Amino acid sequence: MAHIERLVRQQVDQLETPVPFVEKVVVVDSFDGPFARQYDDPDPDAHRAAMERLLAGGVVDRVVYAPQDPAIIRATYRKWFGAETGATHSANGQQLFATLYGFESCSGDYVLQVDSDLLIARHDHYHEYLGEMVDVFRTDPQALFVPLSICSPKVVPYTHEGSNGDWRVEVRGCLFDRRRIETVLPVPNEVKGGRYALGWHRAFDRFIASTNYRSYRGGDPRTAFIHVPNNRKAIHVEWLDITASVERGHVPAAQLGNVDLTGSASDWAGPKRREPFVFLICGRNVEPGRFKRCFESLGSVDISLLRVIPGK
Repeated sequence: MAHIERLVRQQVDQLETPVPFVEKVVVVDSFDGPFARQYDDPDPDAHRAAMERLLAGGVVDRVVYAPQDPAIIRATYRKWFGAETGATHSANGQQLFATLYGFESCSGDYVLQVDSDLLIARHDHYHEYLGEMVDVFRTDPQALFVPLSICSPKVVPYTHEGSNGDWRVEVRGCLFDRRRIETVLPVPNEVKGGRYALGWHRAFDRFIASTNYRSYRGGDPRTAFIHVPNNRKAIHVEWLDITASVERGHVPAAQLGNVDLTGSASDWAGPKRREPFVFLICGRNVEPGRFKRCFESLGSVDISLLRVIPGK
């Protein structure tokens, strides 16, 4: 579970600037398998230990485990889809209830929901990407979902349709207004054989296609996401090396314009650092004043670029 823990840390570190979140919540599906498109063996104990470390370190504020109470499951479905079933997963095996329960558990006006396996690339940590996404909701009262940008060589204006019609909901990483979503519920989703026919995002796709509501695509690639397909997750070392490269701000040309991770490990190796000098300064129980004098001794170094990493 070390790689999942690392990815959650990476997402929080990359996304929570320059505006902090009201809260950071990890939603856990309590289902024990088998899973759709499973790429590794589940280890509930290791997963729970990883979540505890994220909580203890202040990386996240809450970990929400989807309950297995049939009454809660049915009530949640009744609110979102207007029908009831006790199945926690949709007909194609995708988890469904855990996501909806997670949405219900959030307290902010807006919810930025992201898959735990996304890599977040930030080329400018002062870029107020959330403000730009919220502006879409303020401009268009019919907007329901606004996605994170993908890696691109240029800014792509937000639009609600492409050459094939309405944009689908970007389920891997998008923002929504909780109160606005509440006003359109329930959205239709048939129960077939005891399971819902569609995942939550596909139900909204169909709803949007039949109404004046909209899902958007576009954005500024200074803040962008990369989706890691399951076939790339099997090689854990490569996955973590690419994660480190993204954290350094290196995204190869092969990735531009693509949602899924593209390119070989060598493509992603890139330059290790862009700075001419890297200072690693270690200390234990050091007073702030001594840190300040240490930084000042570096002369012309821009102190705003320095980053203090607390020890364990």
